[in-house]
Amino acid sequence: PKEGKYSTRRPLEKAELPKLLTAALKYENGWEWVTIILFALYLGLRLSDAIRVKWSMINWEEAYIDYSQLKLKRQKNEERGPLHDDLLRWLYHIKKHAKTDCIVPVLASRGTTSLSTTFSRIVDLAGIDAGAEERLSGLTTRKVVFHSLRHTVVTWLDDLGVPETHREELVGHAGQRNHKVHKKYSHTRLVGLRRTVAKLPSVADGVIPLAKIDKPLPTSAGLLSDEVQRQFARLRAMAKANAGDANAFERELDTLQIQIQTSLRKD
Repeated sequence: PKEGKYSTRRPLEKAELPKLLTAALKYENGWEWVTIILFALYLGLRLSDAIRVKWSMINWEEAYIDYSQLKLKRQKNEERGPLHDDLLRWLYHIKKHAKTDCIVPVLASRGTTSLSTTFSRIVDLAGIDAGAEERLSGLTTRKVVFHSLRHTVVTWLDDLGVPETHREELVGHAGQRNHKVHKKYSHTRLVGLRRTVAKLPSVADGVIPLAKIDKPLPTSAGLLSDEVQRQFARLRAMAKANAGDANAFERELDTLQIQIQTSLRKD
């Protein structure tokens, strides 16, 4: 078979990711490394794109980010990616320390070759077997590189039974073939992408500090109708005030469950 640039790259195992995040956080500029790792893991961002993300690209109310891909050289190259709960809660945690619009200013000032070398050191620090394979060119390459995170999210979605078109749209593969048919930012499209992202497992909770958010995370709220979200707010107020008896509360939950099912069917 033809040897491709990433033909030997392997996805990371779920059990390896907490180790990677722990090692990254301990490394120099660790919180920046954790940030780009999560962007790659949950949106499939390439290294060159992950270091270019900015706070101004994020819509906090609806929990998505607008970004572009350097690899896709088109006049219109915009992507809109919903933020996984792990990523969103991490961003809430670190944004209070932001001093520039660039989310990872130190890493953004370095070249991708240097960053790739540093990532390899972090992988080794985490005790992850990076593997090695001799290429046809005679050079030896590692099987675990930053791009492996992109392979990881695609593999997860494949294992979860997510259709190929949905997988490609999330990580931007679709852009290389039929990008133009996907780029209408309709509510329905964003809801569909959120459902795809919501299927991805949590690997950061309990491993790195994540913000605690009292209100429902927008990634979840975006799946529901406005009426269902109002019902959630009312129930939270009831619970906080300890108002009503247990039977009344159960009846409210039963009603809300029906509304949720109806809301999701409509989408």
